[in-house]
Amino acid sequence: MIASPEGQRILHFTQLSMIISPSHPPNAPREGTQTIDPLPNHLPERMPSDTTIWKTGFSIDADARQMDDMRILLRGLKGIIGILKEKAKVHEFEDITIIAGDLLLERCPETCRNYYHRRVIEALDSSPDEAWRDDHIHRAFATLESLEADPMKADESSSNLRESEQTLNDVRSP
Repeated sequence: MIASPEGQRILHFTQLSMIISPSHPPNAPREGTQTIDPLPNHLPERMPSDTTIWKTGFSIDADARQMDDMRILLRGLKGIIGILKEKAKVHEFEDITIIAGDLLLERCPETCRNYYHRRVIEALDSSPDEAWRDDHIHRAFATLESLEADPMKADESSSNLRESEQTLNDVRSP
């Protein structure tokens, strides 16, 4: 059974669950050794000759760091592609949709995310299911008013509150 493809798949997922779960697996010997040896954080140029490759792997922390690095890398690549498309004056359907959403304040415009307060961005990003409603814009104004009333809540973006309110007013008024 274990030699079959289904058995190998079951064995694979069993080993994964043993790695991820901190509890002791049922019907397993208590003195069982770890099935996969974690690789060191700083990988050597060559692995020692006595290392069995199929019994080594990354720790959960190393996997998380790698996934975060890949997320940052992909975000950077997306930015590079955006700049290249802008220079070549190429627009795809997704780009036009994002621009239209920014103009209609469907969510917080990308250009404003650098200086709007975090709470205003969250209010604008929480657009209602009904596209014709402007509740999220009213919530953004209410948030701005509460931040202006107590500038200590505004933290580092307190100097941008007036500018944020002015840009929202400009977009809202025809």
